[in-house]
Amino acid sequence: MPELFCRRGDAVVERRVPSIPVACPADALGVLAQARHQPDRPQVLALVLEDRHTIAMLAVEEAEHPDAVIDVVELLAESLAAADRPGELVLATIRPEPGPLPGDAERWMEISTIAENAGSELLDWFVISGDVAWCPRDLFGEPPRW
Repeated sequence: MPELFCRRGDAVVERRVPSIPVACPADALGVLAQARHQPDRPQVLALVLEDRHTIAMLAVEEAEHPDAVIDVVELLAESLAAADRPGELVLATIRPEPGPLPGDAERWMEISTIAENAGSELLDWFVISGDVAWCPRDLFGEPPRW
């Protein structure tokens, strides 16, 4: 079972949770919704999958800078590589304001390369504002990686 760590104030809470199958974007969005803060505030959420099942989930609060997603992918990809455990990554950036930001297409390419160079695969990156989720890979016409 994956381990889930949750920081609330000065306490770190660890919970063991069952692995959840994530076979498609809808599954991923459903799992990510469980960690999403309501009302929306800037966050980066990440799922680490192995054989399309969750092994970890990460929520980064106060992720106001658009490049925060790059830092999260670097951390996860390097950690997986160091553990000799390649994984599949699914990311979500929660933005209270809708629409793409300048540089989103370049961020998609950069996080894809970071994951690949570390031996992992970036399956998707969702940008979520309110009830709308879109994928920066669509800016290139790149097909889904699922």
